Amino acid sequence: MDVSGWTVEQRMRLPDYCFGNRELHTVHAEGVVDDTYCWAKSEVRMPDPMCFWEFTFYNRPNATGKGYARLGLADAVPTSVAEMDNAVEVLPRFAFENVGPNRIELYESFYTTYNYNVRKGIDTGGKYFVVELYTLLETMRFNISFVASGLPTNMEGWLAHKKV
Repeated sequence: MDVSGWTVEQRMRLPDYCFGNRELHTVHAEGVVDDTYCWAKSEVRMPDPMCFWEFTFYNRPNATGKGYARLGLADAVPTSVAEMDNAVEVLPRFAFENVGPNRIELYESFYTTYNYNVRKGIDTGGKYFVVELYTLLETMRFNISFVASGLPTNMEGWLAHKKV
């Protein structure tokens, strides 16, 4: 049964075992000068459509490092706040509302890690996963790791399989 014409929402209702291989992706941004921005992108374009299974981010500040990060999807690594504002939001209603992707405030002066199980289907348009890091004070390092896979397109093997 061909399900490639189904909407993302319809395909997300299928059981987990119907999805393809899951891949781990990482994006790293590092700001070393006070009151500056830096941007980074994933090495590969995201599958379209994609299941965003989980994400983990961690912040590694120096001493009193403070700032914020934003996550999104874009065709290229942003080079300005305005370009990041145009990135596609991947986690609506998470963190602090902002024009474009929301802001994850990073005001802890120590290493912090957060892990979230998401299982969310999204249309990516084949864009890259991008990160913006704003460094207010000291050096900030921000890593995001996430697990993603494509969505099912054909169910014949799963529905017709019969072991003897």
